[in-house]
Amino acid sequence: MAESAVSRRDFLQRLGPALGTLAGAWQQEVEAAAGELALLSRRAMYCQFEIALPEAEGPALAAGQEALGLAGALERQLSVFRPESELSRLNAEAASRPVRVEQGLFDLLWRCRQWWEQTGGAFDPSAGPLMRLWREAATAGRPPAPSQVEALRPLVGMGQVRLDPQGRTVRFGRPGMSLDLGAVGKGYAVDRIAQRLQQQGVASALVHAGHSSIYALGAPPWGKGWPLEVADPRPGRPPVARLHLCGRGMSTSGAGMRGFEHAGRRYGHLLDPRTGWPAEALLGVSAVAASAAEAEALSTALFTLGPGAGRELLTGWPGACALLVAAEGSGLQLETVGSACDWEVLSGTGEAA
Repeated sequence: MAESAVSRRDFLQRLGPALGTLAGAWQQEVEAAAGELALLSRRAMYCQFEIALPEAEGPALAAGQEALGLAGALERQLSVFRPESELSRLNAEAASRPVRVEQGLFDLLWRCRQWWEQTGGAFDPSAGPLMRLWREAATAGRPPAPSQVEALRPLVGMGQVRLDPQGRTVRFGRPGMSLDLGAVGKGYAVDRIAQRLQQQGVASALVHAGHSSIYALGAPPWGKGWPLEVADPRPGRPPVARLHLCGRGMSTSGAGMRGFEHAGRRYGHLLDPRTGWPAEALLGVSAVAASAAEAEALSTALFTLGPGAGRELLTGWPGACALLVAAEGSGLQLETVGSACDWEVLSGTGEAA
């Protein structure tokens, strides 16, 4: 674990590329406040976790150091790339018998099933077999055969994952099913870290994982919320939107640089679990919700659904809002959906739904 004291401006500039950088009037907002932030960091889940604390020393700093340890512990529990993880054990055994799991993992799976129902299957952590197939395809540099995708589709659907709250057990309805929490695990870890900080008496902090999942615990001393900017999904472009975040989570989903090209076509890494093929309707989504995990589930679903169905989904999602980014000719079409955020669109066109 590394820690350092940095200026507020320097830290917020580092919150890119997915969440953007600080610029213009936002620099002035931060520079108007004296003092420093304490910045703590740790690598886990194949990304960098960071905590920014307005208090650069004392109990808050000790609490931050302790809370960051959760990132490594949760990676050891949730990673499908670790054969010894609790999730890997669950995947290996749940088709043959009910598997008892830790309370936090069970609660997360319960919420995942609720989000699966709310999104009509656009968010689905039971898409593990499809995700494994497409990881192999990316390594090979060519898409899987349609017959391979179709053969796995019956193994996908959280409705086939039986959750027993009394015994705290999980069982799969079919052999060959598997869970992959890659679309929600970082947000869950960010939430757990923020909860631990709050339990230790920390009132203000910004926690993020890999720049794409974030939770703002309270507001910083100098403003109404933590000022964030959303980056253009096209590399090397200025940010496209701003907002202040306070007491809520935020997640950005996008095709980005991941994926692969074959025969002149690009295949992104974000799958539509309902079809088994990469989602293509949008370039990026930034969603805000009550927690970072919920924001991750929502941004993933919105990216899959596209603008039309995405707008409909958000009308029934209390307290949530999103920025949808689509291609329009050589530029972008930007749309803010939901009234729970103070989005300021910087480029393209934005229409509040």
